[in-house]
Amino acid sequence: RIIEGYDGLGIVSTIDPGQGLVVVWVTPDTQDEVTHILHFFPRALNY
Repeated sequence: RIIEGYDGLGIVSTIDPGQGLVVVWVTPDTQDEVTHILHFFPRALNY
């Protein structure tokens, strides 16, 4: 719910709930801000 708390930054969709895989769809205008937020996420992320 991290990205969902930032209204309008991106859309989160679940790819595989069993593995906890999600995708965050962003626009070119919000990509830098979302990348910055995810950089400080407490778990390792692939993006």
